[in-house]
Amino acid sequence: SYGAYNTGTDARRYIAQSYTLMSFLVHGGKGKYREGLAEYLRSSFKGKSALTHLLKALDVKEKVLEEEWTAYVMDVAGR
Repeated sequence: SYGAYNTGTDARRYIAQSYTLMSFLVHGGKGKYREGLAEYLRSSFKGKSALTHLLKALDVKEKVLEEEWTAYVMDVAGR
């Protein structure tokens, strides 16, 4: 929930996840997902903000997105 995101014990983790996901979608893979992210953001203003809408806009399977995102974070973190 939004309340847990801002004030819960996991708030910092949620913020870090959000930050790294957005960074990945904008910069990862040489901007591979940038256009899809813009499409998703436009659709979210029309009420289509579910994960399924994100995956469709990015044209990617959830497992692949998570693997690429994790690899990006590990690379940026220097691990």
